[in-house]
Amino acid sequence: NKASPEQPQPVKVRELVQSIIEKKRLLHHMESTHIDDLTAIADPVRVDQIMGHLIQNAIDASPDGAPISINARRRDLSVAIEVRDQGTGMSNEFIRGQLFKPFASSKQGGFGIGAYEARELARAMNGRLEVESTEGAGSRFTLILPLAKHLSEEISADERAA
Repeated sequence: NKASPEQPQPVKVRELVQSIIEKKRLLHHMESTHIDDLTAIADPVRVDQIMGHLIQNAIDASPDGAPISINARRRDLSVAIEVRDQGTGMSNEFIRGQLFKPFASSKQGGFGIGAYEARELARAMNGRLEVESTEGAGSRFTLILPLAKHLSEEISADERAA
């Protein structure tokens, strides 16, 4: 029973993040120090698009050889997947005024989804996108997704009842 692409479903965060890292590793040095084994309620296709955008931006902002770090942690009732670079960074004015403009790209021949589209995709899954940046020091984008209810506990409760 395949869920339709729009339908958020339980997604293993570790497997998804590791597959994204594997795909992007050929383009740039990626590192991951911490990926919690969590299940989020999300659409894997959308998560893949958002992460692809965040990682591409991080690559574009980063000097050669500066690794991009991708981590996933539990945060309250959410999963926080962060993409951190040591790149050029952005000013608060840019983040407030420009970053999330629809179809705006500061890149030459920019294509693919922008930050606005990534944020909308996150919102469509009851998630959100956070950004922190320091000019000259880099940026951290964090995709926040709802944590799946404790599926393992529900399953063991059902088994006990059987």
